[in-house]
Amino acid sequence: MLIVTPIIFNANKIYSEYVFDNLYEQIVFKNDFFGSKNGTTIYLENISENSLRTIGSKAEFRNFFDFEKKEIMHPYKPLSRKSEISNYKIYVEIFSRFSMNNILYIYSLNDQKLIPIKSNSPSILSKYIKEDLRLEDLELIKPVSFNYINYLDKINGLVKNGYEIVYAPIGKDLKLTEDYFNFFEFSKNEFVYTNKNFDKILIELNKILTFSENESNVVEKDTTDSKTIEYVSKIFDSVYESTLYKSKENSNCLKIYHQGHGGDPLDFNYFKKLKNSWIEDGCDVIDFTMIGYGRNNVEVTIPIGKNSYIKLSPELSRIHDNYESLYYKNGNDIVSPLSIFTINQYFIIKELTKGGKYKNIDAVGISGGGLNVIFLSLLLPEIDYVISVNGSSPIDLDPYYDKNLDYEHIEYYLPDFYNEYSYWELYFVSSLMNSLNENRQLHMIYSVFDFCCFDSPDSIMLKNAIDHIDLQNLYIYLNNSDKHEIFPEQVFDIER
Repeated sequence: MLIVTPIIFNANKIYSEYVFDNLYEQIVFKNDFFGSKNGTTIYLENISENSLRTIGSKAEFRNFFDFEKKEIMHPYKPLSRKSEISNYKIYVEIFSRFSMNNILYIYSLNDQKLIPIKSNSPSILSKYIKEDLRLEDLELIKPVSFNYINYLDKINGLVKNGYEIVYAPIGKDLKLTEDYFNFFEFSKNEFVYTNKNFDKILIELNKILTFSENESNVVEKDTTDSKTIEYVSKIFDSVYESTLYKSKENSNCLKIYHQGHGGDPLDFNYFKKLKNSWIEDGCDVIDFTMIGYGRNNVEVTIPIGKNSYIKLSPELSRIHDNYESLYYKNGNDIVSPLSIFTINQYFIIKELTKGGKYKNIDAVGISGGGLNVIFLSLLLPEIDYVISVNGSSPIDLDPYYDKNLDYEHIEYYLPDFYNEYSYWELYFVSSLMNSLNENRQLHMIYSVFDFCCFDSPDSIMLKNAIDHIDLQNLYIYLNNSDKHEIFPEQVFDIER
């Protein structure tokens, strides 16, 4: 008995952890929540109190899981009603920025003082601020009730006149409670550094983000549709598939589309609208997924040392933390694990564009795909317009990148890479590549109430910083929306 009991206890503990891990992934990834609808935040409904609780990480979720019963603790259950989650996001994003008796503060650089800005904001700001938020309160909040962007226009207009918007904590004595991060000055210094070291940074990035061409084998596959061609990239015995939609014979225009963690491009109506319009305009369209997602949710083989490899099952290939163990040398250069997220797409595009058949090439991506098209633009100077939708923001501005939390997507915060190359540098290098291609422009679009990520205030701070530097070919757009999706008409307007 004394021998058997610990074994049974240990087996039960292992099984409890297994149930916990699977339940977490089921809640987070069910219906492709991450990168398409609700992000990695888990929303728990307290069925006894009819209230709402948010869980921001896997570690925090452990506190609400009963490992003996192997279920979420009573009285909580996952909340998946989109309308209530939407209203909660809007509530948090508005009221967390209008604290201290509903007065927004700006910081005077000249006087080193906080100055209150009296607002003409709707009564919604004073009527529904509550510490204990209940689900019925959320019904009173609607996305159209408060235009965050319009309200901040007059505040943003003060930025170039000696003022800055304050996002640091504020004490009741109207003094900053911690050192103020001057993101305007920081971003400007990043631009000066990147501009001065552009050639060096670009060469380094191309070394650590690409594999030897000997590793690549891109082949075409016949389809039953004469207007589509399947392109398959084979690297390390792994297969990555994409589809080329032909507009006409000998088109000289190519549109690159990259979906995010939401799944497959064909699952989204906005992609279909983009694709159909592009084809009607005479452009070919190539579509891509994130590795491990959509049609590419397959077994993936990665190198972890010389002549050493591991195979990730379809379940594991979609958890991007698993690619951190990638180790590969391209000549004398150690390649970053981040290379795996764009290397197949890179080789497919190289195959498609060889011989200079396309005179105009644009790339559009959303969420993780929005980040990927920026990385691809660093490797492919021939891309003209780069349009990233809700794809990323600098680590300095966004709490999403808290390294103490487990988001399972290292492409956003891998320390070995981002400690060396900041997001600011990636954006600036991509836009500065107009020295190699005069048509290069970088456009980044954000929804300030985005369900998933990169919403306010970081998207607004990023726009303020970029506008302050006044770059000619890097543009930030803000939508007063809670949607984590592409608005096709906005893309068409940029392309015109």
